[in-house]
Amino acid sequence: MVSWKNNRNGAIAERVGDVRFNNFKTADNLLAGMEFSLTNDVGDNMAQVNGGLIIGKTANTEALLDAANPHGIITPRTENFVIQNTKFFNFDWNDAAALGTCSHCFHPAATDSGARTITLNNLSYDTTVAKRIKYQYPFKAIFYDLDGSTTNKGPNTWATFDYPHHMQPECTLDKAVFDGVTCDSTVQVRRLAFHAATPGSLFSGMALKILKWDDSLFANMDDTQKQAHLDDRSNYSTIIFKPKLDPSNGWATPFVTNHKYKFHFGLTGLNFEKLRIDMSERWKNTDHPIYLSHNFSDVRAAIDVIVDGGNKTENNTIAANEADWVTGQNLVINITDLNSTEPQYLHTVFNGKDVTEGVEKKVQFVGHRCIENC
Repeated sequence: MVSWKNNRNGAIAERVGDVRFNNFKTADNLLAGMEFSLTNDVGDNMAQVNGGLIIGKTANTEALLDAANPHGIITPRTENFVIQNTKFFNFDWNDAAALGTCSHCFHPAATDSGARTITLNNLSYDTTVAKRIKYQYPFKAIFYDLDGSTTNKGPNTWATFDYPHHMQPECTLDKAVFDGVTCDSTVQVRRLAFHAATPGSLFSGMALKILKWDDSLFANMDDTQKQAHLDDRSNYSTIIFKPKLDPSNGWATPFVTNHKYKFHFGLTGLNFEKLRIDMSERWKNTDHPIYLSHNFSDVRAAIDVIVDGGNKTENNTIAANEADWVTGQNLVINITDLNSTEPQYLHTVFNGKDVTEGVEKKVQFVGHRCIENC
């Protein structure tokens, strides 16, 4: 199929299963050469673009196109989408880019919580492609590059938006070409979705704040320097609250694995009674862990950690050896003296060791102010 000079897209697919755009050629389209909206009903290597040729702007241009900021391909707001064996030319004006993200997410009725994964393989970018990726609202997509033809970092590498918690040693910032960071194959970039926080009226509309928390960051800091790091708001990522969708009333974001992070809600922190964190179906058994810490100020005699609706995981179970970590292992530091000013923390481990690939893993936290003799 050849499609050109459209006021919107050269080709568009809305809710699809195993639909493949094979050898499509598009040029001079005002919004995108191709766009897929919903592809979550099938597995990988089904919904895809394969063998495409996409030209942003030919010599036969016009004023509307010269003023536009099109994408070559706008990717879905769901999982399970592949782009392979596709070539891009002439995306070198305004904010035009080869790849865009989260189809239709600008519209409240069609929006998504974000941080979905798109798989790339054997893509070719001419020298006339100035920008390879341009993220769209809500600025959270994950690109998994099988062969490194997009990231230029080799096989099994990653690209995502440049939130402060993504500025890890394995990742390189390049706003001009990638509109974010690219990360090497020693880590993964995986989605976690926070939701079902109670009391709901307290958390509605509040931002999720995330801070890099690796031990190595603080190795050479004294207490004053560490406190300054904690107080510097520029060190925190701000993940917006999303009323919709999947999950509703929550926060989803990519994380770079093999690192520790501290998180809280609102400007200075809110105490949740319940909270759920879902690991996306993209996690694999070989993925490195993520270590999350949450500081709280309310009284907590205990915090139950329940994985996939099963029995609660005992508190204070994080294994001494990282190789023995399993999702749900935790450490609860709760101060029973109400006059104490010591910080209280919930530490939890997430990894791919016991996941079923293709199925979301769910971890719920339930806080108790008192267990007995209340």
